[in-house]
Amino acid sequence: MLDKKIRLNNAIRNFISEERKFAKKNNPDMTADGISIEIGRTQSWLSQVENGRLKSVKTNDLIKVFSVIRDVDYQNAKKYLDDEICYINAKIKNGIIDENGKIISHSKYLFFIQIRGHLLHATDLFNDAFSQLLEDSVDDIRLNLTTLVKRWLDNIVYWIKRAFSDVGDLFNDEVSMANLYSIVETSYKILSQNNEHYGVNIPTCTIFQVHSLKEKLNDTHIIRPKTVIKTLNEYTDRDIVKVIQYFSPEDYMKWNNHQTYMGHEPFPMLVNYKESYSDNDCFVLYDDVTHQTGLSEKQYLHIIRQLCFHFDLIYKQCKYYINTSQEYEEESNEYSEKVEQLEKKISDLKEQLEKLSSNQKSPQE
Repeated sequence: MLDKKIRLNNAIRNFISEERKFAKKNNPDMTADGISIEIGRTQSWLSQVENGRLKSVKTNDLIKVFSVIRDVDYQNAKKYLDDEICYINAKIKNGIIDENGKIISHSKYLFFIQIRGHLLHATDLFNDAFSQLLEDSVDDIRLNLTTLVKRWLDNIVYWIKRAFSDVGDLFNDEVSMANLYSIVETSYKILSQNNEHYGVNIPTCTIFQVHSLKEKLNDTHIIRPKTVIKTLNEYTDRDIVKVIQYFSPEDYMKWNNHQTYMGHEPFPMLVNYKESYSDNDCFVLYDDVTHQTGLSEKQYLHIIRQLCFHFDLIYKQCKYYINTSQEYEEESNEYSEKVEQLEKKISDLKEQLEKLSSNQKSPQE
């Protein structure tokens, strides 16, 4: 979050100058003097900012500068500047770049920007989803609970897990009001504790709003219990669908209980010995690749790579269809539940209408 004043370092000055010069390529009027006058400062003000004569500037002035440079409104310019200043200062603080903005460690830099990108995405999604939960009524949340839990897991939690692979055990897929709150609270804690390190603003909600949501979601009813995933080798060969659903292709190949082929049926395979996109196709059809002899080591390795590639491709497609099928089944159950709820409401309304009609007839009698 930006303070009232921004302390300038060379990295920030370079960032301002580069942004303005890039904009000037498409708009010759984007001179330092011209922008200074447009935002109500003296003609040389922005030049002094870029050249290091000013040690700090009012945040409001710099937001106006970026509103002009990026041709956006004040709020969008503020968000952009806030993100970039936080980003620059975090990189300096963590030894990724020096005060001039020069990268110190490229490996650290790549790792840093990757995690930061995941956290930025997770935080933006969190802010939108949390605001919606505050606006929704308890009845609406209860009615759409399955969709809401899935949406939080597939969006916010997904990006948090991309940033930190060791937090997966903190979440589960139980469909209940209590677990929805647990997902929200855990996500909030992770983002609040880690965002600043990576130059990302923490979620916009307050801890008091998070606690108030707990009261709103205070319901012990469970629509669907959490999925309990056993260790890989606890699954038998009959559990292949679950293994594909819960584990990666690499895990599958290390699964003790997958079936081993012992037959002798021929396995025809068309192999393309093309090794780069610029090469011409070089197709060879083998009537039975499992008993093919006389190939070079390079040819055998190429065939193995192709088999691994196609196995991985088909495995992931299979996982997708299994998960999609399950989602459709859950969606169907959710709609069935909504139909039951609507039928109950209709029945209640009919009873109320009959009572009202009966009460209106009684005085006349």
